[in-house]
Amino acid sequence: MRDNDSHGEPERSNGSSSDGGLLDGLTRRDALQMGGIAVGAGLLSGSAVATTGNENEPGRRGRGPIPSVYDVTKFGAKGDGDTDDSDAIQAAIDAAGADGGGIVYLPAGTFDVDETLTVNDDHVAIVGAGKGTVIRATFEDGDVIYAGGTEPVDGVRNLTIRDLEITASVEKTTGAALFCEHGQRVLVENVYAERQGALDPNLHDAFYFRYFDSCVLSNVFAVCNHASVTIHGKEDQTWGAGFWIVNGSRLMNGPPNAVPEGSVGFHVGGSCGGIAIEDTDVIANERNLLVDTELSGALNRELFVNQCWLDRSRGNGVEVGPNGVHLLHFNNTWLASSGHDDPDAGGYPEANNLYLDEGFPGRVILNGCRIFNAFGSGVVARAGQLTVSGCDVFHNGIGPDGGHGIALLGEVADTTVVGNTITHNGTDELGEGVRVGEDVDDYVVAANVIRENATEQLVDEGGPNGETGLNVT
Repeated sequence: MRDNDSHGEPERSNGSSSDGGLLDGLTRRDALQMGGIAVGAGLLSGSAVATTGNENEPGRRGRGPIPSVYDVTKFGAKGDGDTDDSDAIQAAIDAAGADGGGIVYLPAGTFDVDETLTVNDDHVAIVGAGKGTVIRATFEDGDVIYAGGTEPVDGVRNLTIRDLEITASVEKTTGAALFCEHGQRVLVENVYAERQGALDPNLHDAFYFRYFDSCVLSNVFAVCNHASVTIHGKEDQTWGAGFWIVNGSRLMNGPPNAVPEGSVGFHVGGSCGGIAIEDTDVIANERNLLVDTELSGALNRELFVNQCWLDRSRGNGVEVGPNGVHLLHFNNTWLASSGHDDPDAGGYPEANNLYLDEGFPGRVILNGCRIFNAFGSGVVARAGQLTVSGCDVFHNGIGPDGGHGIALLGEVADTTVVGNTITHNGTDELGEGVRVGEDVDDYVVAANVIRENATEQLVDEGGPNGETGLNVT
């Protein structure tokens, strides 16, 4: 990490200056629109502030203070796509932190950085001018921006990053566009992790949150070679509560038909709870959503997926590992096209839209979802409990090996599949609408329309406490 005192005290612009600085005549509304206090009033708490020269100017709402703004060009940044602006941007970040918080402003331009930028202080906002502002890493290894620290006392609160792009001029082999550790109330909004329109990304990871509390990604676009978003808490279930991906975000790794092997759209890696993905497109990854305990060793608690598109994965679209999560709830979500970008994809048992592995202990709920176009099966559960209602499950098993609409296999119990339409699944090789395996017990498969599947409509080999009546076949 950088030493916050190593850059001296460059001159900073504030509203009381007379040199035509950024804050000359800046209203409180202007500052709000720049996004510096979008996370909340905490940015103002204890921060250095500046007031406008004219308290009665039109549009001014009250006479309260506005946060200080640290324009990186006042610290020597060029933004010309040629100069190493690392020290200048870091000096602006450190100055804002030393003053108790403020807006680090990057105007339009390409700001090359030759080393990681670090944020060690609370109430800091790094704000660009939109798509014209680019932070471009020129180094292969390591994070572009690192915020927080390895111990809770070193974490950051009320961090905002918005209205800019983060990319690299070389193919990065490690690191993320943003790595946040022990972050509380972090907002990342309107951020491209890679250049807009890029189809051959240089970033390794986009957003990585290790140990977090109440963090939001809003309208972000991530294209990289490894993982778009990665989160996990601590094994003792501390740190890892409250994370939202919302507002038209898109998570992908490479273009369709060239998906990197091993890539993940959203990896929930253990000890996480209160996780929500809403109005988000997760597309063109090896696995679009991976839920396991790989990164912390402890069960995830609850994950909600609402009105999302989980589409066109190379392998399983959604994969939940052993001991993966207590509750996973999909609502009005599209799970589609698993296996499409794997030239060797055959069908079941690979490339399923939803796959619950052996040892899965929790419950998955699917309400009002469309589950279709998998090379393998629509849903495969090898353990756990499942509730499927009001879903359309169709045109799965389209690979040469065929597949099922819904397959309940292994130690599945306390499961209901009710009120769904399950049609046109499989090939002549394998094409069952619903399969209930011999180890399944305590289940109801009822009041479904199960028709025009390739080989069988409903195969029931389950235990004594099962009901499969009132289906239209």
